[in-house]
Amino acid sequence: MSRLDIRRAPTRLRTDYFKTRTRDLSEITGVLIKFAPTIPDPRIDAAFFDAVLPRKGYFGVPYHYVCKMDGTVQVARDPLTVSTVGHRIHVPHNLTIGVVGGLDEETGDRVDTMTDAQRGAVEELLQRLADYLGRPLEVTDLTVGWSRHTNTAQVSLDAEEAADEAREEALAAAEALFHN
Repeated sequence: MSRLDIRRAPTRLRTDYFKTRTRDLSEITGVLIKFAPTIPDPRIDAAFFDAVLPRKGYFGVPYHYVCKMDGTVQVARDPLTVSTVGHRIHVPHNLTIGVVGGLDEETGDRVDTMTDAQRGAVEELLQRLADYLGRPLEVTDLTVGWSRHTNTAQVSLDAEEAADEAREEALAAAEALFHN
């Protein structure tokens, strides 16, 4: 068994200052594992998510733990607070692990970029959490089959193209009104 490297984030995060709803240890019944989703870059860490995700509507890092490319795990949110990520059914009772990666660097397509170090770290973290809580945890692993789901880059591109087409049609209709 490898030695799991768990650290605090390298800087103070928004979630250190502004806690979300707290819960009791007894309320934690599962773990949600998901790609963050980012390109597989070793520089991406909890501080990165703290800076970027508020621009997407999250209040700080939504993951309790961030698993970096080298397998280092950073505590990004107090495990006794409720996460702001995942389906409503998962949020109140789960801890969340955000795995850095999941997107192809060149195309932006969904791909499984999980390294052996990340797989080992996630497995060991799951075991440590279950041991600490003294009970088995229900694990929902959304990294499995990740690349088979809708290509997020293509969906965004299609939505942008549709919006552009709608704008062009509206402009053409407006011009026709003014010229007639």
